[in-house]
Amino acid sequence: MKKVFKSIAASLVSVAMIAPSVANFSVSASQLIGETTFDNKILPWQAVQCGNAEQNVQVQSGALLVDIFSANGADNERWDLQLRHRDLDFKAGHTYEVSFKAKSNRDGLELCSQIATITGDEYYFVLDKDSMKTGPAMGGVWGEAAKLTEEYQTFTGTFTPDKDIQDAEWSFHYAYGMKYQGNAQAGDQIWFDDMSIICTSCAESDYPVCGYEEEPVRDSAAQLLGETTFDEGTGSWKFVEASPAKQNFYVDDGALHIEILSANGADREKWDLQMKHEELCFKKDHRYEVRFKAKSARQGMQISSQIASPSGEEYYFVLDKDCMAMGPCMDGMWGRITYLSTEYQTFKGIFTPTQDLENVEWTFQYANGTQYDGDTVNGDELWFDDMSIICLDCEKVQVPECGYKSPVTENPEEEVTVPTVEETSASDKTIFGDANVDGNVTIADATSIFQALGNPDKYILSEQGKANADVVDNGDGISALDALAIQAVNAKLVESELFPMTRTEYSIKLQR
Repeated sequence: MKKVFKSIAASLVSVAMIAPSVANFSVSASQLIGETTFDNKILPWQAVQCGNAEQNVQVQSGALLVDIFSANGADNERWDLQLRHRDLDFKAGHTYEVSFKAKSNRDGLELCSQIATITGDEYYFVLDKDSMKTGPAMGGVWGEAAKLTEEYQTFTGTFTPDKDIQDAEWSFHYAYGMKYQGNAQAGDQIWFDDMSIICTSCAESDYPVCGYEEEPVRDSAAQLLGETTFDEGTGSWKFVEASPAKQNFYVDDGALHIEILSANGADREKWDLQMKHEELCFKKDHRYEVRFKAKSARQGMQISSQIASPSGEEYYFVLDKDCMAMGPCMDGMWGRITYLSTEYQTFKGIFTPTQDLENVEWTFQYANGTQYDGDTVNGDELWFDDMSIICLDCEKVQVPECGYKSPVTENPEEEVTVPTVEETSASDKTIFGDANVDGNVTIADATSIFQALGNPDKYILSEQGKANADVVDNGDGISALDALAIQAVNAKLVESELFPMTRTEYSIKLQR
């Protein structure tokens, strides 16, 4: 059964997030949780509800308070009300201490918890009455609900996974359940505090686990960027906004200062506000140290970053939580949410491309988003400094304007004719997702849509291609959301057989 979960964290905690704070947002080297004590904010924890189940979450006296307005949801099961923390990774053979405190406004309120896949098909570590224990996916128990009391109880356990785990979530379930425990009722309250997952066997170098171990010698001659420290201005950096999103930028005390005047743009996604450095080139199998510093005026502001093709269909190197890592086009990851602090944090990583790359972009995105992260509000501010891409294996002569010397063609002035999408048409049969009409649904179809939207005079979809491309809210025309849905097929988040689908159905698939 499909469940429609509504995330309520962003709207309910905005006041708490904007409150002034002197606390440092960055976690210790072995702490996996983005927010442990709820002194000032809730994110990255999210509260979700299903169907008629309803709750409110807020920070109260240094704890997270959950008020249950309606305990019965779409499935009449405990998971209709949840609190969860996603983007958790664990290393095989390492030991993790998991602990939290909880209480309720009445004795006996049932609480279930587990560290599991986001689809819920594998439970790795579970709450079993009064402690955390190894779950069934690791040869352990399914667990039973804890009975909360009016006084805080501390629940702890030691978790040693037998395999590497990526993108897991720690979730708490507490709605009313018919079969799988859960006895909540309207008016119940739950308090959470001191949430913690600490790796006790990890060296500091294990965090972040992004392949970054060395501290290379810097050679300014191998610097690819036109402006790194903003001492003289913004230089080669460009700023993009999709109306009505709007930003102001200027150099402030040797750093780039960006003020968000309007956080919501045309697509209502994070890319409606961007800063980027264009015309970057990289040589296959050469090592590049990528790094930058950033901070925000409030704790927890979300940003994303990637070195990618100008059309955005190929991500080579991405910002992943607290470091830079290989992107999906280099057999890596898509990158997860990064939360800025009010103090500068340094993000870095080593990029070793598996192919030559020419004229790509380093982009930062930070508008308010509805599907793809981004929690920006009007009045937010952020700062960047010490931007750097250094080729560690390049000689001086190899680092001209575009990172390296491109090979000279025999006829450099010969005009290259780029075929339109229409010229590749091979069928008049409707195959939803097949925008270039080659009989398959691939990342190339998303590229065709982006090209047609960005440069309609040069790139033209055939009539059949237009019909195939309209996969989300079929009949409302082609938009970037159609291209993103097709990209999701390539990322194995959506099945092309489900096309066409509504915007709501698409959102549900991404959350599962």
